[in-house]
Amino acid sequence: MTNMPKERRAGPGYLWPVAIIMIAGAVAGAFAGYSDGLAETGGQPLPTWTGPVAALALALAGMALYIRLNREAWAGWSPRKRLYWVTMVASMSLGAGVALTLQVAQGSGDLASDAPLTPATAIIVSVIWVVGMSVASLFYFRAVDDHERHAYYLGSVAGFHAFVIACPVLSLIISEPLAPPLFETKAGPMTSFFRKLALSCAIIPLAQCAVVPGHNSAAAQEAAAPAAATTTAIKPALWAVKDDDTTVYLFGTVHVLKPGLSWFDGAVKDAFDKSDELKLELVLPEDQNEVAKETMALALDQSGTALSARLDPAALAAYQAAMTSLGLPPASFDGFKPWFAGITLSVLPLTKMGYNPEEGAEKQLSNAAKAAAKPISGFETLSEQLGFFDALPMSSQIAFLNVMVKDLDKLGPQLDTMVGQWGAGDPAALAETMNEGLAETPDVAKTLLWDRNARWAEQIEARMAQPGTVFVAVGAGHLAGAKSVQDYLKERGLKVTRIQ
Repeated sequence: MTNMPKERRAGPGYLWPVAIIMIAGAVAGAFAGYSDGLAETGGQPLPTWTGPVAALALALAGMALYIRLNREAWAGWSPRKRLYWVTMVASMSLGAGVALTLQVAQGSGDLASDAPLTPATAIIVSVIWVVGMSVASLFYFRAVDDHERHAYYLGSVAGFHAFVIACPVLSLIISEPLAPPLFETKAGPMTSFFRKLALSCAIIPLAQCAVVPGHNSAAAQEAAAPAAATTTAIKPALWAVKDDDTTVYLFGTVHVLKPGLSWFDGAVKDAFDKSDELKLELVLPEDQNEVAKETMALALDQSGTALSARLDPAALAAYQAAMTSLGLPPASFDGFKPWFAGITLSVLPLTKMGYNPEEGAEKQLSNAAKAAAKPISGFETLSEQLGFFDALPMSSQIAFLNVMVKDLDKLGPQLDTMVGQWGAGDPAALAETMNEGLAETPDVAKTLLWDRNARWAEQIEARMAQPGTVFVAVGAGHLAGAKSVQDYLKERGLKVTRIQ
């Protein structure tokens, strides 16, 4: 019997379109990865549109060449087959277009970014998606036969059952956490902190939390206690520095508070209303992805030495026990510097006790300033604040982390005490409580507290040369005890008067 050659199917092959799409996706991912790498090493990231535009240009060029080379083969297709493939290509193009549009609109190189969109963008993209997919589905069902339609229904049913069976189990595994590192990277506890957690300077030890007001809302909403049924009136301390045409009010804040405290009234509200502008420790960038990039650029340890390798056996055992007690894998911070681990560890117990940055004094003051169209500025930038931690000698960073681990169970009660002293307007008691922690890390206190107090006093003195009224709100620890902002102002010949 003569072996007859097999008849080849007429029409273009489908391997090249798939390869073109995969290569275009790889190009977009390469641009995003390169841009993130630049940001993490302190460089200028690429514009967010470069990756999508390069990928789209490559895909269009590749598909145009593919169509030109196969135009004769397609001439023999039936109308139904043409409709089928036009529908499939249109649907894939719509999905890719929406994904790339969101990537650019969110200002992120991450296709899985949760960065906010403008309302107009969200509405327009939603309408395009719903209308486009509805039309594509209509033409798809006109193109397929009964057998394919039945297969489509079976696939839908299988997908539904896979979703309702697998997703709850996966969610439970991740929340424990029992998931492998792949899942923890996408949905584990650390992701929430990388994207929604920023760092604040007032960690020693007044607000021993690394949350910048208003930028850890997800964690706070999950852990914060319900709004208090009753309101407790408190009277934090307030000072003023005045000359003939200038007044600077000094108000100490707590960055995270529990609901139910009434402090923004009386003398504080009156001073705020009289002020022309609000001055904070820092004003964060609006883009949370930018905050995360600035933080990670300094927090990642480029030396190649794991954090766990920097700790002695006793400290390592205590550190790993603390991580486990908070539901974090012990190796979560191995790629980071000790100061970042210490700050992050200091946040978790507070949010679980109901402290919420949305209730913090800076958040309330900022909201009021925006409502009244008052300018808001900061003494420092985010990079400067992070730099203070990063500039600490490694021995000081490790000592700081060890203190955080040792006092992990005390952080909540200690902050409760300090909030009580703050609300009672008792800076002397507040300073005495703070000194208990400062004794163990004096060089940290010098870098993060006293030196900054001196620089802020210098800026306030310079501001006194300009007419106007300024409401200065910084962590209450900066306005308590020896070497406070008031002490440095007095050294410069300025009179500080307490008015509440």
